[in-house]
Amino acid sequence: MGEKESRDNSTPVSTAISNPPTASISTVHELTPAASRRALWARRLWLVVYVAISLWAGMLLVIVPWTRAWTDNGYLLRWLPLRAIVLHGFVRGCVSGLGFINLWLGIWEGVHYREK
Repeated sequence: MGEKESRDNSTPVSTAISNPPTASISTVHELTPAASRRALWARRLWLVVYVAISLWAGMLLVIVPWTRAWTDNGYLLRWLPLRAIVLHGFVRGCVSGLGFINLWLGIWEGVHYREK
């Protein structure tokens, strides 16, 4: 009987899982003005870094496949089958296409940035 009483007094695990405690709206803490200002500047800084890296990588990917750095690469001189693939115009165009996508994403993010 002692076992039966202790099981009746406890909350079943399935009830505790299906009915989690809920927090009221009043317990949610708002950011202080200093913290929100820091978060705003962190978002701005991240945007500048993202746009700069996207533009740099995009320009690099657009230009490099058509230069001597691409064709006279020391790694490609050791791997002749790979060199034949990399020097193909389709592969160069694909790499340049990825560069244009990087450029577009960087410009798009910079133009469409809105502060909340």
